[in-house]
Amino acid sequence: MNIAILGAPGCVGRHLIKKLLEFPHYEVIASYRKKQDAETLRHDRLEWRQVDLKDLLSTENFLQGADVLIYLIHSLGAKDFEQLDVQLANVAGQAAQKIGVRKIIYLGGIIPVSQQASPHLTSRMKTGEALAKFGGGSSSTVRARLQPCRPERQRRAALAAEVCLCPNVMRECRTHLRG
Repeated sequence: MNIAILGAPGCVGRHLIKKLLEFPHYEVIASYRKKQDAETLRHDRLEWRQVDLKDLLSTENFLQGADVLIYLIHSLGAKDFEQLDVQLANVAGQAAQKIGVRKIIYLGGIIPVSQQASPHLTSRMKTGEALAKFGGGSSSTVRARLQPCRPERQRRAALAAEVCLCPNVMRECRTHLRG
C-alpha cells in the first residue's frame, strides 16, 4: 500500500513516517519543499517528492501511485492562512480525485462545541470540509490538539503521531488492504 504524506517534514509527519515504515506492507511517498527536508530521513520504502501545493499538476505528480493521502498541511505562518489552507486543500483534493487516491486522512483540530472557534480552528474545520468534498465518501478527519513543535515538544508530537494518528491511519489502511 502506497501512502502519500503532505506535510511530511513536520514533527507529526516525521514520526508518522517512522511508524509506518515499521510495517513491511507500507511504502511512503513524503512531500518536501526544500531539499534539506528530504535529507533528514532515508529508507528503501520511503520516496521523497517535491511538491508545490498551489500547482495542480505538481500535486498530481506528487500523488502518482498513492492509495492513501495523509494531509498534515497547515499554513499558520501565512498572513492569509484561512484562505490559503482551503486553497491548498482544494488543490490536493482535486489532484487526489483525478489520480484515484482511495482514501484521504486529514489531521484537524478539536473544534469546541460550546464556544466560538478561533480563526485557527475554523480554518482547520474548513480545510477538512474542503478535503471531504473530494474524498468521495472516503475521507476521514482525525482531530487532535497539537502545539507548535519546538524541541521541548518533540516528544509530545511523537506521542500525538503514535496515539492519535497512527491507530486511525493503520485501521484505514488495513481496511483498504482487505478490499
